[in-house]
Amino acid sequence: MADTEQWGRKESLIWPPRGYLHTLAAFGAALLFTSFYVWLRYEYALSPLEAYYLPYYLHSESIGPLHLVSTYQLIFVTDGKRHTRSALDNDVKKPSETPQPGGKPLSFALSDEARNAGFRFLFREPPRRYRNPALHAWLAQWIYLNRPVQQLFRGHKCR
Repeated sequence: MADTEQWGRKESLIWPPRGYLHTLAAFGAALLFTSFYVWLRYEYALSPLEAYYLPYYLHSESIGPLHLVSTYQLIFVTDGKRHTRSALDNDVKKPSETPQPGGKPLSFALSDEARNAGFRFLFREPPRRYRNPALHAWLAQWIYLNRPVQQLFRGHKCR
């Protein structure tokens, strides 16, 4: 006992222990930085249609096996007369905006390549029910080029 008094050592009991606060702070910082990097990738690396269809892709992959049918609004291009089809990546460009009747505008516009092919309008269809497995397969093949969701947020490719 004399030795501890000689060196001035005083023991104290800290209650409640505060070590878990550092763990919570590290977890919060990791979550904040991860969210920031996912947002950067979403905003700058995904094509306009990849960004638009991402909620549909996630929903049809996760909820699809449980609910066979869900409501979606797909994007189409048309010449205003006889030809209408689903929009693909080379049909749209960013940064632009396309007003939509009865809804918020699309954050992209018809590309020059699509205009040269004879298309004049880009529109969001009214809410329509689609089979989740079929829609997911279509999105995977035509929009995401058979890349899984994890691969969309990995790598260095920016558009």
